[in-house]
Amino acid sequence: MDIEKQIKTELNLLNEENFNLIIWKSFDRLNEAFEGKTDIDFYLSNQSIDNLDLKLKELNWVKFKSEHWRNFIEVHDYFKFYFDNKKKEIKLIHFHIHEKIRTGDRFIKSLEIPAKFINSDLEYRNAFLTLNRMKEFELSIMRSAFKLKIIDYIMSLIRFDKQRLFIYQNETKSLYNFLSAEDIKNLELNLNFKLITYLSSESIMFTWACRRKIKNKYKKFKKYKPSILFYFKLISSKILIDGKYIKKGLHVSIVGVDGVGKSSSLENIYSTLGNQIRFKVIYFGIPKSIAGLRKKLFTLKNIFNKNKKTEYKTNSTLSNSKFKVLNDTVFSVLVTLIKILKFIQLKIFLFFGYIVFTDRYPIEDIVDFNPQWKSSKLLKLQFKTNNIFTKPQLFVLLTLNEDDLDSRNKDLNSRLLTQNKKIQLELINYFKKNNHLILDNMSCNFKSNEMKILEEMITKINSK
Repeated sequence: MDIEKQIKTELNLLNEENFNLIIWKSFDRLNEAFEGKTDIDFYLSNQSIDNLDLKLKELNWVKFKSEHWRNFIEVHDYFKFYFDNKKKEIKLIHFHIHEKIRTGDRFIKSLEIPAKFINSDLEYRNAFLTLNRMKEFELSIMRSAFKLKIIDYIMSLIRFDKQRLFIYQNETKSLYNFLSAEDIKNLELNLNFKLITYLSSESIMFTWACRRKIKNKYKKFKKYKPSILFYFKLISSKILIDGKYIKKGLHVSIVGVDGVGKSSSLENIYSTLGNQIRFKVIYFGIPKSIAGLRKKLFTLKNIFNKNKKTEYKTNSTLSNSKFKVLNDTVFSVLVTLIKILKFIQLKIFLFFGYIVFTDRYPIEDIVDFNPQWKSSKLLKLQFKTNNIFTKPQLFVLLTLNEDDLDSRNKDLNSRLLTQNKKIQLELINYFKKNNHLILDNMSCNFKSNEMKILEEMITKINSK
């Protein structure tokens, strides 16, 4: 089933329980919304948002808290992940639900549109309840007039780019062609100017005068003077990072042996979340730079030994043993310190409301255990540091059968291939024992598994 049909099905279920959600703007861009490129704006015409919120949770819609500069009175953010069976794609769809229709200024939505202004102008289009063409055009004209501020005129002058002053008029042009001649005539009489002239004009003074007339006509909908708050939110929007965040953050860890597809799945999940949600990926494996350093130290030692003549083989063996202990101790301590720093980074992101995915995560004696620990002189201290690594809210194990593991790790020698299978078996037993999520990541299951991870993520967020 494609995403549009899935959303229609859910809206029908809500309508059956008397939750009427009306698409009140940008119906012409609905296909972009189904692609996750823009949001869908609903107006809740009856019942309370609290009752609706309970029903939406059952349908796996997730309520998010926006950055303060995105927050508007009685407007609520929701997300949901949908799997498009036709395209074999996961899409993050973003919904705004308005208890009251708020529009106008970009950062404060100072216009409050009463229900009676739209209730008699509704129709079904493509099985969605929405405004008729005339009312949608009228609202678009209204919004475009209120969106432009003094700062836009100043910036267009500084940049020698007057086109920025006409972007909102251009958004409205696409709706003009759907109107009847009678609708256009009636609206032009109310506004006292030719609409097509206004929409097509590139005269700053003429369009400014037209906007003044539009603002005067709809000034009864304006609830407060927004000048200071508008510029405060404008500055905030430039400073703060884009993307929504959840209240307490969420830690999701994907583990598995080399070759099971952890990095590929994380890349796909990252592209799905896009810029809609504050999202970070932290790699908890052994850094390649540290592994490379250890190899270089052994290379230097071998070169040194070749140039040095030793009389007794036993002394040479003893020297090698001491060097290995020293090398392994330095290597293990460096790895431990790096992981502690990454754990601190993880906690900071969670505090600020990020969803954090970790590629690998320490599980004592199984994941990220390296042979050098056994030789480390600080082994006891390093094991104590494992106590700081608290379990993620969502732990996911990706697995493959033995043949696929071997084929995806052709560069490994037989000893490491055997070790890979042994570690995977230990991980499976650990995850079964602790009731964590196990997913077989065969090539045909990649997208399906990524969808399961996102659905589990939604469940964890909703349970907060």
